[in-house]
Amino acid sequence: MRDFGAYLAALWRHGSPLLTGGIIGVGVTTYGLLTGKNLPQGIGFLIFGLALMVAPYLAWKHERKQIPIPKPTPTLDPAILGELQRLNAYQIFALRQLAKTGVMTGEQFEQRYRELGFPVATLAQRKDIRKIFEELNQETTLLAQDENGIWRLRDRDGVRAALS
Repeated sequence: MRDFGAYLAALWRHGSPLLTGGIIGVGVTTYGLLTGKNLPQGIGFLIFGLALMVAPYLAWKHERKQIPIPKPTPTLDPAILGELQRLNAYQIFALRQLAKTGVMTGEQFEQRYRELGFPVATLAQRKDIRKIFEELNQETTLLAQDENGIWRLRDRDGVRAALS
């Protein structure tokens, strides 16, 4: 019943300007001044009928814009969640970068790591950073590597959903 009341309120908001609006009044007055006659009664009923047809459409259109259409929420895979819970923040960071780009090598991750302002003091540290995907591949089943050494997530959408 409350929804019907909201519909009637929206209908009144959109219908009353159509029925009592200034444009109709100006049109009727202009017609009377130009022709010296009043509008036939049938024209009044026609305007009223059109307003009754247009007002529900405008109310529907207005209400439709206000109601967000829910996006389907992906079901989170418990296996992915379980594997992510075992990882540390650094490993999660690496997976987030891989999820953003889709594919990445260890060298590309190391370069991205430095671009983001993380300090890397030695060549040994750089080599350790490059090995992150190899370590993740040993600890989880989330990654796959092609013959060129490029890493990707096996279920990119599933991992992205679990990380968000």
